[in-house]
Amino acid sequence: MVRTTGEMVAESFAEKPDVGTREYEQTETYLAALRDNWKNVAQSLGRAGIFVLVLSAIFVLIVESAASKLSFAGLELGSTDLVAKLLPALIAFGFYEMVSLSVSERNLQDLHTRIVKRHSPEIERNDFEVFLRPPVTSFLASVDYTRSSQDRRARKIADLGHAVLYLMALALPVVIQVYAFSTLFNRFGSSITLWICLTVSVVFTVLALAGFIAALADSR
Repeated sequence: MVRTTGEMVAESFAEKPDVGTREYEQTETYLAALRDNWKNVAQSLGRAGIFVLVLSAIFVLIVESAASKLSFAGLELGSTDLVAKLLPALIAFGFYEMVSLSVSERNLQDLHTRIVKRHSPEIERNDFEVFLRPPVTSFLASVDYTRSSQDRRARKIADLGHAVLYLMALALPVVIQVYAFSTLFNRFGSSITLWICLTVSVVFTVLALAGFIAALADSR
């Protein structure tokens, strides 16, 4: 029988331990390490999103320009044709990383909330746990707000806005893949390089979407 996260937290951490006890110190130490890990994951998530956007912009610039060579800081890096063929696979990999990190970030948030609720229920009940979370700069990150907000309509609008941004962040790399390979096959025709890059891109994209759907189903 598969145990839930709540059951494992209840088994592993004491409920409202007294300050200064071994259980209290152990939980505080674990929470500090958990927040550090959460911060690192959140920062990596932001970088993964930037990675996908930058590579997508480079691809569009290449296919829309007439340049045959790519140069950076005075150095000639090679043919733009080869770079254009490889970029969609790199974008798909970045998308996979982005979704994987997003799932990890949400799992860390859920675990942090559950431990704080057991360790210091008053902090969680009054929404002060929200202010212990690391800052994140990604559409795929969790939204931080307090449940005590008086304006329920504003919260619903904020949730709706975040959901739209979330769907955009998931859909954009897929749209880019479709655009990229339709453009590349029209320009270069069928080639072994393109088919390999397409296969790699499809594998990473499917893995990313499957992981996201599985995580979503598991959270319900």
